Amino acid sequence: MSELTDDEKTVAVFGVLPPGNDGGYERFLLDLCESLEDDGYSVDIYSARDKPVTSSSTFGKILSDITLMCNVLIYGIYLTLFGSRYQAIITSDFVGTTVWTPNVNRLHLYTGTALADEMGDNMSPRTIALKTLYWISGQRKHVVVKSEHVSTALQEVYGFQPTVLPNPIDTDHFYNRESVKLEELPEDIDKPIGLYVGRWDDEVKGTDTLREIIDQNDEVHWLLAVGGGQEPHGLEELSGYTLMRNVSQEVIPRVYSISSFTIIPSRTEGFSYVAVESLACETPVITCSERIPSIKPIYSDEVFSPLCVSSPDSISEFEESINWVVNNPGQSELLGKRAQREVADRYSFDRWQQRLDQLIVGKQEHQI
Repeated sequence: MSELTDDEKTVAVFGVLPPGNDGGYERFLLDLCESLEDDGYSVDIYSARDKPVTSSSTFGKILSDITLMCNVLIYGIYLTLFGSRYQAIITSDFVGTTVWTPNVNRLHLYTGTALADEMGDNMSPRTIALKTLYWISGQRKHVVVKSEHVSTALQEVYGFQPTVLPNPIDTDHFYNRESVKLEELPEDIDKPIGLYVGRWDDEVKGTDTLREIIDQNDEVHWLLAVGGGQEPHGLEELSGYTLMRNVSQEVIPRVYSISSFTIIPSRTEGFSYVAVESLACETPVITCSERIPSIKPIYSDEVFSPLCVSSPDSISEFEESINWVVNNPGQSELLGKRAQREVADRYSFDRWQQRLDQLIVGKQEHQI
């Protein structure tokens, strides 16, 4: 493989939202752009929207969709006509529909499982249009996904053969912070701390299940680190919890480290940063590993079975796992340390950066 000159190491990144917006994929885009720049690439960023849609009216949503597609068309035409100066063009979601630059390595990132899992049986006009755009976007491009779960879904729905490139984790930032304290927590807590991190969403994130677990378990003090999305609801009748909103990336490793375990009741996830961040901080994760792509290959080892539930709706199984962690702190700590080593091996930035560079220069492997 010949070395590229500095002038040749230029990449275009085209997505719906700019890197760094509130959301797991926008955070991934920020990591991707920073990693490319660290590796000597010049990165040009194109975004079809400046910020997420906030309008709840039907007219507002229709107008937003029209504006979005106009921007996708304009940027796509520009990149098709003038994109030959790039070493690679990286698109995502459905914005790759309009990008057809010849003689340039085109990578297309599928960012989640919604197109396969949640949209599969939905036949509304908008959903049919989105599925069509998703399919067109991946044609004649090197399709890249973040988990085997998404890869399998895309093969079944669209017939693609993607490359699996798991999202990276910064293990220099996410590690166990021993003897930490949080000002938000009451000083007199003498119970194990159970942690939930994520947006408040009953349908996808399973916060309805979480509320039932909190209601039935008074042996744990619950720390709820809730991000964007809906205001936390249904907590009025509950006690024994501390609510934190929009926790910064600087503070969140301390939140993981102070907790006895993290609970993820999600019904579906495309990757789940929360799972690998928690394990990187040596904090065990209680979840249905079949629904969490980033944790599934780690939890396939039988040793982690005390932390696994068969269904994200199984309150009784969550209770059993919580009781196991509470009653076996030594074994739980050992599992956390073992999982941390797995995360460092599988999701380190160095390995991810090397694989990404291979994709950009056109090393076409379907599994790296």
